[in-house]
Amino acid sequence: MFAAGAVHAMTGVDLARGWRGYRSLEQGRRSLQKRGYEDQADLASAFFPVVPLAAAGPGDLAELIDPKVRCVLGVVQGARIYVLRPDGLGLVPLFAAKRAFRV
Repeated sequence: MFAAGAVHAMTGVDLARGWRGYRSLEQGRRSLQKRGYEDQADLASAFFPVVPLAAAGPGDLAELIDPKVRCVLGVVQGARIYVLRPDGLGLVPLFAAKRAFRV
């Protein structure tokens, strides 16, 4: 929902419409899979083109792999990616991303 909120703020398009309401990460993942998406990055790739990490700009989305939750989407801001962590907003280096999506 963090990445979808950023997309909504930047574009006015609410990609999370119809996806809200789940109460756990696993419940959200099952909802994605019921609709044919493996994870959040798979859903992002249905809306946005994949771009090389070096071409990712402010506001683009980036896919990170977190062993605890698998896929995480963050928002690119220069050489860093904003991500939502259990303890709040965090930053990770852009080169830590697996791939990026042009918003």
